[in-house]
Amino acid sequence: MWYYPLFFLILNACTQHSSWSLSQINNSEPQFHSLRYIYYSQDRYHGIDLELIEQPHEITAHFQVHGPAIKKPFILLTIENSPELFEGHCHAGGQRLFIPPELSNKIIEALRAKKEVTIQLDGYQETFTRLPLFNPTKSSFLNYFRL
Repeated sequence: MWYYPLFFLILNACTQHSSWSLSQINNSEPQFHSLRYIYYSQDRYHGIDLELIEQPHEITAHFQVHGPAIKKPFILLTIENSPELFEGHCHAGGQRLFIPPELSNKIIEALRAKKEVTIQLDGYQETFTRLPLFNPTKSSFLNYFRL
């Protein structure tokens, strides 16, 4: 009997958890439906969360950090050892950064092609490898990403 808690602790430690989450908001008006697809970084201090919000006619993207505010909103994107520099727009508080559409499209296309994407900004870094598949009845991201 004493070993039950130990068994559950070991079982939970060996389980692999996805860092991706999907939430859906439905409204009586279809033009206000949205999906929020977010990657939660495993490194809560130096990592970067990636959030993709799909609305009927657009996809917007944000980076979010959980440490000190971002002072310089310059984003270094590296896809397969090919770096590019972009400028983002920090929201009030400095921990959330709007990703320009040009950059978000590059990230999405690279993830669709199963390429490794590394993001660096003002002391933070995160590497994304691919987007997981979700239930097709709940996610129109599958139609967009086609992983």
